[in-house]
Amino acid sequence: MIEERCLDGVDEVYGFHNMPIGPEGSISIRSPEMMAGSNRFIIKIKGKGGCGAEPAEANDPITCGFQVYNSLQTIKSRSLMNTDKLAMSV
Repeated sequence: MIEERCLDGVDEVYGFHNMPIGPEGSISIRSPEMMAGSNRFIIKIKGKGGCGAEPAEANDPITCGFQVYNSLQTIKSRSLMNTDKLAMSV
């Protein structure tokens, strides 16, 4: 749209995020932000599983994955102030 010059002369643009739990026919606004955005990430853990009888033969990628998951879940509570906004799910 920018390349086609559709926004020439436009001073402001507003986005709308549907919130179906609100009353029908209404729009809610608030400053600052009201809704969360989303980003996608991929974490690849490479390892070698093994037998419980010989744990030294494996480097246990499952345990590593659990540790990564648990660490991601603590980002908000341990890395941000309680007034910072973050919505995160893994």
